[in-house]
Amino acid sequence: MSSERRTKLLLLGLGVLFALFAWQRIVPRLFSGEPKVATEPSGPRSVEQMLAEDGSAANARSPRRRGAASSVATGTRFVALQLDKLDPRTASYEGGRNPFAFYLPPPPPPPPPPGPTAEELEALRRAQEEAAARAAAEALARANQPPVPQPPPIPYTYLGRFGPRSRPIAVLTVGEEIHNVLLGDVLDDKFRLVAIGMESVELEYVDFPDVPAARLPVGTEGT
Repeated sequence: MSSERRTKLLLLGLGVLFALFAWQRIVPRLFSGEPKVATEPSGPRSVEQMLAEDGSAANARSPRRRGAASSVATGTRFVALQLDKLDPRTASYEGGRNPFAFYLPPPPPPPPPPGPTAEELEALRRAQEEAAARAAAEALARANQPPVPQPPPIPYTYLGRFGPRSRPIAVLTVGEEIHNVLLGDVLDDKFRLVAIGMESVELEYVDFPDVPAARLPVGTEGT
């Protein structure tokens, strides 16, 4: 491409840019009409008029200052804020669960044990019936058995002893009867004297050899 052709293209681009600028900036002003010239009011103006005019001009320029200008024009009274009469209140916060604390929920309760089945209930009922039947049979058998013979009561009273140590003699009484008894003697075919002491004697039962001998203290009647 030659330098002459490059110059023509540059001039053409500049012309296009100028035409766009004129279309956006100059043409709208030509068709919008001539601006109105503000006329000054005749005679002196008061302070209220000047403030009103300044407020209207300021409102036209900035909508944010419209409230301030109108308050000055109407004579609004401003009151100082009294901070000492304010009621300060402190906010209270009740803490709940700590989000940084690890919480481990308790384990669930164990399931209840299963109840007995019908077969188990039937077996339990049968076992109870059998136990009751055995207890009744044992009670009936005990009632039908003859009473077990018991050794007879001892009717004697031991008064003391006399004689040599190698052959002592025990003095026993029953009612008004007095019996002097040696070791091995049998009284009334029921009691045998097997021991003689200073304070007591021992008598065994002739017909009940498996029953232990009974001890009879001095001055005590047998049972």
